[in-house]
Amino acid sequence: MKQSSVLSLLLALLFSTSVAPAQIVVAKFEGESLFAQAERLIRDDSTISRPRSTWITLDGGLMNFTRQSGVDGGNYAGAPFMPGTTAINSFVGFCMEPRQFVETGTTYTWTVSSLSDTTLLDVNTPTDGGLGKLTSLQVDRLSKLFGTYYPYFGVSTLTNKDAGALQLATWEIVRELPNTTLSMYNGNIQFRNTTEAGIVERAQEMLSNLDASSIRAVNLVALHSDGAQDIIVQFGQIPEPSTYGLIGAGALATVALVRRRKKRPN
Repeated sequence: MKQSSVLSLLLALLFSTSVAPAQIVVAKFEGESLFAQAERLIRDDSTISRPRSTWITLDGGLMNFTRQSGVDGGNYAGAPFMPGTTAINSFVGFCMEPRQFVETGTTYTWTVSSLSDTTLLDVNTPTDGGLGKLTSLQVDRLSKLFGTYYPYFGVSTLTNKDAGALQLATWEIVRELPNTTLSMYNGNIQFRNTTEAGIVERAQEMLSNLDASSIRAVNLVALHSDGAQDIIVQFGQIPEPSTYGLIGAGALATVALVRRRKKRPN
């Protein structure tokens, strides 16, 4: 192959991989199969000095989805990460935004992104602001939480209490202020039991047990929607945004090497 052809090919690779294409999943929310009830309170984001909401009773747990068939299901080519099973359209996940909602039986369009690249809104009105992107510490905590207590979505066994506790723990990680000790009872987001005793204590136990030796779950990604809950699921992993930069940098380095070789005298 001529050097000019090599240069053209590498430059095309550089510009084609510098921007990640949007990956879409269209799926219907089928409801929760495992869940438990608790109450939550969210305080002011910046000062945590005044209530931002009253105590609200929520069902938290394992959410079930059915992806639409064929092209109606979106262009995302990945499938639920379920060891020992074949690719299917049904998948499960957990809510990432405690103040956003989805309706059972309703179909939604989500964009698939890495956990570190999804932008969480969790708002009641457009002027209410948003949570922004997860920090590396939050991503690491989520990976350890699910790696320890639910490593394989849809395959690992869960009880109602553990499903509810995992949901509460997820909200605590996502909604608590940065660099704050995770506590189910204090801070920016707080929880208390309703008629189901022990769910909040179980969530706190899960969080307290996480440490440097905790196993991290693999293939966790986010389904993002501006108008509905963002969902954490376990799909075939898509590249992090930094991966595209590395590919581009590698292409540029190869282009420079080809040019240097071309300038050498015979």
